[in-house]
Amino acid sequence: NSWFHYFSSFAQLATDTLLDFNLANRVFVEQTYPILDRSKHDVQTYHGGAFEQTDFIRNARQAEQRINAWAAENTRDRIKDLIPDGTLDHLTRMVLANAIYIKSDWRHPFEEENNIQKEFYAINGRVETAEFMTQQESRIPYLKLDNSKVIQLPYTSPHLSLMIILPDDKAVKDISDYIP
Repeated sequence: NSWFHYFSSFAQLATDTLLDFNLANRVFVEQTYPILDRSKHDVQTYHGGAFEQTDFIRNARQAEQRINAWAAENTRDRIKDLIPDGTLDHLTRMVLANAIYIKSDWRHPFEEENNIQKEFYAINGRVETAEFMTQQESRIPYLKLDNSKVIQLPYTSPHLSLMIILPDDKAVKDISDYIP
């Protein structure tokens, strides 16, 4: 099962002392719906998650609050409003939630005194001045493609890096066109 191998690779990250890592999966399901034992087993075994009976029919607002509390708990309070107010209603039957929290130091740290002010192009077309972190480090992998630039920023953990894709087009609507 490829999903099993995918989620097993996250288990390795959980034991890495060079980063703070948490992966959480939860299936919030309408409490009047029965859940097969096989489904419970598969969600726990292959996805490291669990089902949680939820009252969407009579109290969708409370369900939103519970899901948001779950997301906050599992992301060290970084994600507090996963489900905006009014998103769920009495017709909701299931919400599949996944939260990943990763915090690690950069292998090549950014120094604040190297930050610069530069134009930032928002997806809505607005241009504003923003502070950009900069550094000069020759050991950072970089790739120039026909329509984008790709850079890989390693963390101190050898198992983890951040991949940034910078499209040449400043008005990108679909990032999948730029993924190598």
